[in-house]
Formats: sequence, structure tokens, C-alpha cells
Amino acid sequence: MKTTNRLSIHFKVRVEREKNGKAPVYLGLTVNGTKCYLALKGVVVDLLHWDISNGCGKKSRGKAERSTNIWMTFVLLSGNITGNWRLKVTG
Repeated sequence: MKTTNRLSIHFKVRVEREKNGKAPVYLGLTVNGTKCYLALKGVVVDLLHWDISNGCGKKSRGKAERSTNIWMTFVLLSGNITGNWRLKVTG
């Protein structure tokens, strides 16, 4: 029987915990069908700069540099997690 190792990473904003237009961000990991959410301690985003449907910072051109910075930070974090996971799986 062939074993497959799957990793999925996504980010979720807890809108119900919003204060002053900002909400905390959670990291969602799914490994081989098992889900878990981790609180990114102290990481909050302005809801104006968050794309709720896609679970990431809004990708914008020019004006909203803050949105781009949020998006890039999460892309880099996802890349680091994926890289470390691959090293662990391939041994």
C-alpha cells in the first residue's frame, strides 16, 4: 500500500474576536487529513487589509503597501513550514 504525505497550510482571521477593526490570525495546518489551528501570538491584522474569502492579505498594487507586506509575510511563513516539513518527511 502506497503512503502519501500531504500538507496544507492556510491562514484564518477570527472575525468574531475583532477589536477596533483588527482581528487575530490563526495558522491552519492539515497533515494527512488531520487539522489543527495554531494561534499566531500577537499577530493581528486590520480587516481592511485582509481578504477573508482567500485567507490572506489583500494583494494590491501601489497604494496599500501594508496589505502587500502582510501577504508576503504569510507567503514566506508558508514556505518555511513547507520546507521544514519536506525535510522531516524525506528524512
